[in-house]
Amino acid sequence: MNLKSPFILIVVCLFSLICLIDCHKRCDTCNQYSWEKVKQKGSIPPLAWDGSSAYDERNELFYVFGGLNGSYPNDEPINAFYVFNVRTSSWTNLMAPSSITPRAETMMFLDKRGDYVYLSGGRGPFRRGINIVYNATQRYDVRNKIWTELNQTPFQQNLANRSVEAETVSKTGKAYAFSGSTSTLPAFIRVPGSLKTDTIVFDSVNGWKEVVVVGPSPTPRAHHHLHYNEELNSIFTYGGYTNCSTYTTNECNYLGDLWSLDLSTNVWSQHIFDVTKGPGNRDNAKFIYADQTQLFLIGGSNYQYINFMDVWRFDLITNQWMQLTILPLIDQDTGLQTPIPSTIGSFYFKRITKCSVDFYFSRGSLSEVAGSPLVSDMYKLTIPI
Repeated sequence: MNLKSPFILIVVCLFSLICLIDCHKRCDTCNQYSWEKVKQKGSIPPLAWDGSSAYDERNELFYVFGGLNGSYPNDEPINAFYVFNVRTSSWTNLMAPSSITPRAETMMFLDKRGDYVYLSGGRGPFRRGINIVYNATQRYDVRNKIWTELNQTPFQQNLANRSVEAETVSKTGKAYAFSGSTSTLPAFIRVPGSLKTDTIVFDSVNGWKEVVVVGPSPTPRAHHHLHYNEELNSIFTYGGYTNCSTYTTNECNYLGDLWSLDLSTNVWSQHIFDVTKGPGNRDNAKFIYADQTQLFLIGGSNYQYINFMDVWRFDLITNQWMQLTILPLIDQDTGLQTPIPSTIGSFYFKRITKCSVDFYFSRGSLSEVAGSPLVSDMYKLTIPI
C-alpha cells in the first residue's frame, strides 16, 4: 500500500481549504466601505499641509513635496521631498537640494513610466501682505536622483505661475491643470487676474501650453481637485473657491458644481443635479475613483471653516448623489472606535486593487484658522468597486 498518496491528498485538501478561507476573507474586506490606520515605517516626513503629491501606479511609489509647516502665523513653506513605498509601508527622505524653493500648492505630476517627477508653480504663505508666487518648472530624475530646471518661454512661465493641482493622464503621460490662483495678497480672489481662467497641458517634449477649449469653461476657482476618468477619457472637477462678492468667506465663494473635460473634444460639460441632495458648496474635496457609471468624492471644507470627512457617490447615469456609510475605524490595540481626523491640505493618492480602490491620505491640518494643529498619521479608505 502506498502511504504517500493519502498523505498528499490530505495536504492538497488542507491547502485548498486555507485558500478558500483566505479568499472569503478578502472578498469580505473588499465588499465593505472601511477605514484603516496605516502603520508607517522609515524616515517619516515632517508635519505639513497644503503640499503636493503624485503617485506612481506602476511601481507603487507615492511622492510628496513641500507644504506649510504650521498654521498662521507660524506657517513657513518647506521643500521636504519624500517617497512612500506602498509595498513596504516605508518612507524614504529624498532630500531636495536648496535650489528647490520651499513652497506650497505646487503642481506635481509624473511622466507615464514613472521615470521623472515634475514640480511647477506654487506659492508662499498667505497673510504676509506680499505676493509670493513661482513660475519655474523642475524635473527630478528618479533613477539618477538629479534635479533639473526646465527652459520655458515667458508665455510658459506665465502658464506655470499658479497654485493648483495637476492631473496626469495615464494613456498619454500628459498633465492637465485648470484655473488656480496667482496671488497670496490679502483677499486674493478679489485681486484682478488672481484666478486663472484657462485649461493647460504639459508634455515632456513641449512643456506647458494652453488647451483650446471648445465652448464655455467652468467658473475660475482655486483649491479644487482634478481627477482623470480613464474609461471616459475625461478630467473631472468639483467645487472650489471663487470670487462672487465683496466678502471672501461668503457661502457663494464656495462652489458645489461638477464638471468634466472630454479630452477627445476639449469640451467642458457641467453635470446638473439636485444641489440640495449633494455634498454642497465646498473646496478641497478630493475624488477617490471614477469609471463609466460612477465617481466617489471625499472631504473638503465650507465657508464656515468646517472640515468634512464624508464620502459621496455620484451616479453618472442618473445624476444623483448618495452619501455612503463607512465602517468606523477600530483601534487594533484597544478594540475601540477611533475617529478619522477631518483634515484639509493632506497628501493623498488612490491605489486600485482587484476588487476595490484604496484611498490613502496622510498629514494635513485640522483647520485653516490660526493655531490649528497638524496631523502626522496616515489612513486608508477602502471602496469596493
